[in-house]
Amino acid sequence: MINIANWNWDKIANISVVIGIFIAIFTFINSNKQFKESLKLSEQISRKDSILFAKQLEISQDPIIRILPENEISGDIANFNLHVKNYGISELENIQIFVDYFVALSQKSKEITLISFGTISTAPNTYISTLKANEINDFTISFSSTLKQMSDFYSSPNLKGQRMELVRFIIKYDRKIDGKRYI
Repeated sequence: MINIANWNWDKIANISVVIGIFIAIFTFINSNKQFKESLKLSEQISRKDSILFAKQLEISQDPIIRILPENEISGDIANFNLHVKNYGISELENIQIFVDYFVALSQKSKEITLISFGTISTAPNTYISTLKANEINDFTISFSSTLKQMSDFYSSPNLKGQRMELVRFIIKYDRKIDGKRYI
């Protein structure tokens, strides 16, 4: 039979304390590791939520694109340096700018007739691959031969009524995030 009375209880108590300390340290290290992993996962989820929110916000607003300057245009008689600006929050791509030329004619019947000049092209006059939010890109329009045709028609003595020479811009572009087409 084992005699418990002969055991060194102080040594056993010290060993138990040391084992308890090792268990506590192991538990602390393991819980700290799990906390760091949990924090990292939480940050990843938060980052993904932020990205998702930004994408939803971007999709909720239609892009705004304008040709500048809007009021006063400088340049030669048939050559103009213009700018296209993306006022929206979405990045745009595949920007195609088409240009048509007209003389508007208003006669006694108060109806306005548009007479088209130049060649109507299926290809854009200007192509810009991408336009980021608040980015401006320069482009030019040049129509000296078309302007001569328009001016000859415009100054024709046979025409009665008011006349105005016009340039029409059609801009086609895609919102990059979802590929939605705008005109």
